[in-house]
Amino acid sequence: MGAGKSAVGKRLAEQLGYPFFDLDHELELRRGQSISSIWATHGEHTFRNWENELFAELTLEPGPLVIATGGGTLLDPTNFDLAHRSGITIYLIVDFQTAMVRLGSAQNRPLLHDGDVMRSDEGLRQLYHHRLPFYRMADIHVDAVHGTIEEVAERICAQLPVPCNS
Repeated sequence: MGAGKSAVGKRLAEQLGYPFFDLDHELELRRGQSISSIWATHGEHTFRNWENELFAELTLEPGPLVIATGGGTLLDPTNFDLAHRSGITIYLIVDFQTAMVRLGSAQNRPLLHDGDVMRSDEGLRQLYHHRLPFYRMADIHVDAVHGTIEEVAERICAQLPVPCNS
C-alpha cells in the first residue's frame, strides 16, 4: 500500500502500449462494491478468493499486459507462482514512513483499519515487514520514493527486455 502500483502501472502500460488492469479496481467493477464494502460484507477470506480468481483470469489474457496487484496478492503461493510463470514481477521499493504519508488516513484501505479505528503504527509496521520478503522475490526492484511517476516507470523500462515508448 502506498507504493504507487496503480499510478506507475498505468504509466508503464502506456509506455509499453499494453492493456492495464488494476486488480482492486477491476474487482470493484465486477462485484459492484468497493473493496472496503467487500471486506465489510463478505470478509477478507472471500475477498482473497475473488482476488485470486480474478488474478488467475487476467494472467490468461492473450498478449502482454500490466497488472497492478493488491499489496497482498502475491503473498498467496499460487498467485506468486502464476505471476513468475506468466510474466515479470516488479517491486516498487518504498520505505514504511513514505508509504504511511502517501496513504494518510485512507478510508478505502481495509488493512489500515481495525473496524472503525485506524490500526496502530506498530500493527501497520508489522504488516509492512511481514510482506517485505515476498516483495523482495520480485524480478525487478525499483526505487519508487524518489522521482515522479514517469521517472519510476522509466526506471522499470530500463530493466525490461522489451522496449518502452517515452
